[in-house]
Amino acid sequence: MTLFGMPHRVQAPNSKPRSALVVALGAGADAILVNLTDHPHTTLIAHKPNNGVEFGAMTHADLVFLVATETDNLAAAKALGDQAHARGLLVTGILVTNKTANEAALKALRAGADMLIVATDPDYLSAMLDALGC
Repeated sequence: MTLFGMPHRVQAPNSKPRSALVVALGAGADAILVNLTDHPHTTLIAHKPNNGVEFGAMTHADLVFLVATETDNLAAAKALGDQAHARGLLVTGILVTNKTANEAALKALRAGADMLIVATDPDYLSAMLDALGC
């Protein structure tokens, strides 16, 4: 068995669990976050239509994931990415779609992300968090 039961995790004495902040950018992404309850080192933030996102949740994060579907309002992606970058955090944007990605959605999410992932399977995020040790 590997450290923390994760086969792809680097096996080193200083290897510690990563703390991830996963932010849903809309109602579509909220539905994806519902399935992420088994990641103990992950803070999940559901979409808040009128209140925005609490930036204080980034305090203990090592990584930030902005999760969206094409039907979500991606206007907050740049502000969230800027706030995370100001704290020295890597931001990954994940667009979950069952078809070819919409260019407008990609552009909006790319504005706040260092890396952009287009996934066709909503379970991709959970698998990625497992591989990262979150």
